Amino acid sequence: MSEKILVNENSIQVNSNRSQALDAAKVINDRLTPALAEIGLTISDPVLKDCLQGASSTQKSYFEAVKMDIKATRTPSIRKQMEDAAKEAWERFERELSNVRREARNYKFLTIVDGQCILSPENEEKLADTARIYLSDEKEIQAYKLHVEIIEKLNQLFRGQTPYRWAALFPEAAGKIARNEETNYSKLI
Repeated sequence: MSEKILVNENSIQVNSNRSQALDAAKVINDRLTPALAEIGLTISDPVLKDCLQGASSTQKSYFEAVKMDIKATRTPSIRKQMEDAAKEAWERFERELSNVRREARNYKFLTIVDGQCILSPENEEKLADTARIYLSDEKEIQAYKLHVEIIEKLNQLFRGQTPYRWAALFPEAAGKIARNEETNYSKLI
């Protein structure tokens, strides 16, 4: 595997993403899971993904189960009541699901464990990676390492006391950075 170097992490974004994912997990646990239970379904990773991306499979599963329940009933009036009640239950579920979708951000990094929606440590790291910049190109890594080395040498030269107009110590000449021949080195010691 090629080398990969972290060059920047937006810690504010990392924390914001984490907070949004944890808030989404709470909304899912507090509202979506009970709403699913009301229509006879249990939350799982595939159900969560489906619900937050359209709920077509969830709707199909629900109405297939309803159809089986209705099929077992012989009385037409009771069948009609069951159909109407099933449609009303689905509409209530859809309203709740719509609210959950509005509130659940960064849900793609959530997983279901023992019936609970969580942000696992592995997924928390993946989520943090969305706010990080890495270098993996060999030439970019070489440039980065040289840049860091130059910074360390400048810090060594300036000993924590960066002089005013320090860039004047390195004038540009013929497309290259040069040494300023008029540098007063006594100011650097």
